[in-house]
Amino acid sequence: MQPDQAALKDIEEEANKACSALEFGRFLPFGIDLQHDAWTQAPLPNGDCIFRLGIKSEGALAIGAYFQDFYLPQGARLFIYSPDEEEYIGSFTHQNNNNAFLFATEFIHGDALVIEYFEPKEVQGLGKFTIAEVLHVYRSVNGYSEEKDFGDAGPCEVNVNCPEGENKTDQRDAVLRISIKRGSSAFWCSGALVNNTSFDRTPYVLTADHCGKGASDTDMLQWLFYFHYQFYACWNPSTEPSRKTIQGCELVAASSNANILGSDFFLVKLTDEIPTEYRPYFLGWNREGQGSDQGFCIHHPWGDVKKLSGYTEPLTTATYHGGITNAHWKVYWSETESGHGVTEPGSSGSPIFTEEGILIGTLTGGQASCSPTGLLSPDFYGKFSYHWDKNGDDPNQQLAPWLDPDGSGAITLEGIYMANKELASREKAIFGMKPNPAHDRLEIQLNDSNKAWSIAIYDIQGRQIEHIPWKASNSLNISIKHLKKGVYMVRAMNSAEFQTEKLVVE
Repeated sequence: MQPDQAALKDIEEEANKACSALEFGRFLPFGIDLQHDAWTQAPLPNGDCIFRLGIKSEGALAIGAYFQDFYLPQGARLFIYSPDEEEYIGSFTHQNNNNAFLFATEFIHGDALVIEYFEPKEVQGLGKFTIAEVLHVYRSVNGYSEEKDFGDAGPCEVNVNCPEGENKTDQRDAVLRISIKRGSSAFWCSGALVNNTSFDRTPYVLTADHCGKGASDTDMLQWLFYFHYQFYACWNPSTEPSRKTIQGCELVAASSNANILGSDFFLVKLTDEIPTEYRPYFLGWNREGQGSDQGFCIHHPWGDVKKLSGYTEPLTTATYHGGITNAHWKVYWSETESGHGVTEPGSSGSPIFTEEGILIGTLTGGQASCSPTGLLSPDFYGKFSYHWDKNGDDPNQQLAPWLDPDGSGAITLEGIYMANKELASREKAIFGMKPNPAHDRLEIQLNDSNKAWSIAIYDIQGRQIEHIPWKASNSLNISIKHLKKGVYMVRAMNSAEFQTEKLVVE
């Protein structure tokens, strides 16, 4: 398709504006349904049929498709891929149907994509959908063929799995990248899953009010939440990590429901179940309002992979840009072993933690950046204690009714994994492996053979290469001749816990 030139002009103007909720794309109207003659049809000898449609948006770094009236019958499959078939997402099936009949996809890099719909003869004519809008991504995404570090975060930023991230895997597994639809614009923000006193794993996500304010209920049903969008090492590989997403949420409470920005919180509930294989963590919190002498933040600057910033000076109470008095924490970031992490546009809504990993606030904004002056400039986080019940008297202005549904009066709460917990080697040695580095074979020793375990091997982008069930043996000898030279992650897991270790293949 040829995008509207006026819309592109607006995009260029918007790209020059400073904003904390980072606009990275615009939605362009499209309006092609499955009955449109733009589709090519390829009937198969058995009566099945394949429909294909190519879409092009000139000048885009990436494009995505947003659907309405979406319904796939059982047996039908939908794929989206690049014209060279090097990048694809799907298949999508009847399991992606929802009561709102809305659907959104992750984007495909480049300025073109192909939509392919397969419909079996048994359900011929039952499938329907309209591609209502095309997302034209104009920044904060590298071109698909660019051979360089992924993403646009500043050079001072620190990957979450650098040494600074040691002992912070729980908090890492709670933080999400959020693709926000708000009218005709798409934004990057950060957020995190948060626990409640019922420990029932209700999928609440806490982010910033200025990220979600103005989004309609329909917009929020097409938000995309990215889990584990991170590198499993301290360096930056040249290719994007695997994408694990969930679509859709509904608003629960927000500080601006009192017609003010307040402490700048926005609490939503995911409308779909989180797959157990995502293994998310629900953050613990403290609403006492005492701050912390040192701690850290985990976030997605410029929509990039997960980063970590640390502070070693005590947080101080502050008022953000003439807002509600004393509703924010003021923080100065510190240089660490791997860099000098700060926050940037796209980090908005990210959680700030005490050194013990307890949530005490969410990012509103500030002056920090990777520039010489920015490294010394402060950021401001809305206080969790203010979020709790100080923005207004109604339940939709507070966290308290939702995160303490039983009225327990809890001041602090521990976090919890959805299914099982990741353990560090020094915490409990689940398994060992040798040799490491390895060449053609790998021996894994299990320290508790009384449980049903499985072994998984992932490449550096987080893609699963092997999955091996394992029981009733303390030792497993596997061939790795098929693995290319490089760094891999080996994970042992059962129904309650798992542990991941690095493997080098020579």
